[in-house]
Amino acid sequence: MNSVGGEIVITIFGIFGIYTWWGETYSDSREAYLGQINPQWGMSRSMVAMTCPCMSIAFTLIGISMLLKRAGAPGFVWFSLSFIALFFLFTGFVYVLPFPLPRFADSRYQFMKRNGLLDDNGDPLPDEEVERILAQREENE
Repeated sequence: MNSVGGEIVITIFGIFGIYTWWGETYSDSREAYLGQINPQWGMSRSMVAMTCPCMSIAFTLIGISMLLKRAGAPGFVWFSLSFIALFFLFTGFVYVLPFPLPRFADSRYQFMKRNGLLDDNGDPLPDEEVERILAQREENE
């Protein structure tokens, strides 16, 4: 393949995946809500929270690495990026298993943090209390 189209598509696909994950995790916008992955589609919370962004970062780094190699960059530069991409791929595959999520990647925790639904220790309130608070806020609007 003599064109750089494939490398550019891989890089753009990765960047789009990172942006989508960020919107789902850190935004309350309507577009982010519509884009959230439904658990009925067979993906666990840990897969959505960690595997998707790790794979997206890996795609981005691999695409950049391929572009740098094609541009004649030194081997240690593109090889280092490829090695980092493999680390993210490994991390993404590990989170297919049901490990606890880090708080920075857990969209439910981030939603609760944005909406003041954490206790004094920074832990999420019980579900019943969260539902009551959200229903009360909806009534007041």
